[in-house]
Amino acid sequence: MSLFLATLLPGLLLLVLGAPLLLNHQGYVTMLKRLPRSSTAAVIFFGSGALWFLWEVWHLSVADFGEYHVPLTIGFAIVAALSFKCVPDFLAVRGLCVLTLMRPAPSPAAP
Repeated sequence: MSLFLATLLPGLLLLVLGAPLLLNHQGYVTMLKRLPRSSTAAVIFFGSGALWFLWEVWHLSVADFGEYHVPLTIGFAIVAALSFKCVPDFLAVRGLCVLTLMRPAPSPAAP
């Protein structure tokens, strides 16, 4: 991916997501205000972020604590499951943060 596309695509995405706000679309504004405490969004965003993270932990190489991938996966799965019960506030936002952090960086261009 070129630097041009790496800056153009997020800009276009933000423009598309922000256009209803500029037009003051009440349904969109209401949805965004409800998002941080939405249990459905929490299950979707945090659940997918947790699954992605657990997948990565399960596939650790030996150099990256790979010998302990089973206990690490079980431990992090318990933490993810308990987060739905113990800290449900803003779990959808935490899930979006996990997905953002797990998003792979663009690969460098070949010389």
